[in-house]
Amino acid sequence: MDCEAAITRWLSDAACGPLGLDATAVLRGLLADAAIAYVTELFERSETWFRGVPDEDVASVLRFFVDGNESNYGPRCVAPQLPLARRERYLLAVRELFASTILPRLARTTSRGDAGPPSPLRKLCLGWWATCPMVTRTGPTAAEVDARLAPALWDVLHDIVLRPGDDAARSAAAGLLEHVSVPGSASALQRVLRDLPRRGGELPDAAARDLFAAIALAGAAWPADV
Repeated sequence: MDCEAAITRWLSDAACGPLGLDATAVLRGLLADAAIAYVTELFERSETWFRGVPDEDVASVLRFFVDGNESNYGPRCVAPQLPLARRERYLLAVRELFASTILPRLARTTSRGDAGPPSPLRKLCLGWWATCPMVTRTGPTAAEVDARLAPALWDVLHDIVLRPGDDAARSAAAGLLEHVSVPGSASALQRVLRDLPRRGGELPDAAARDLFAAIALAGAAWPADV
């Protein structure tokens, strides 16, 4: 079974009920290069793929692809042996996934006034940057990364933090703090500060704390017009 057929089968199972172990086993066997490439396509087309799939099952599928405890897809999508353009496309696909699927779904639950503990999808959104590798490590320390991938990372986080809604701000601010050791963080944070008024409204407290902590760690100077 090829990767597209396996993912189609899994999502079909998700739309009909709880995810089955058989479908999960099929996906666990798809760690070949072709399957890694397909993760990007899944993220790019997530609005179509996930149509009709409940939020909790969307979270389950995505967690499988990004959480190192579930599979090794996430690290392999930014593996150093992959061409730079392919890794950049993956990062941009993450932005599309947030814009077309994760954040709109969370906005709908917010508008309904759902109470109680955070949903699996909200937990995934807020913890994405800590569980899903976004840069290529070239050594054992956090600072040893492939600097060529940094501009795409900063573009993605910049665009998400400016999106409306608390979930976008909290998620992206956590991502900025998580990746503060990546080259270019100071200028990236200055750009966020400069453009933040375009977002409108105040940042949620958790996002403001993470953002200001990142600014302090990066040694970013405040833009003159902020």
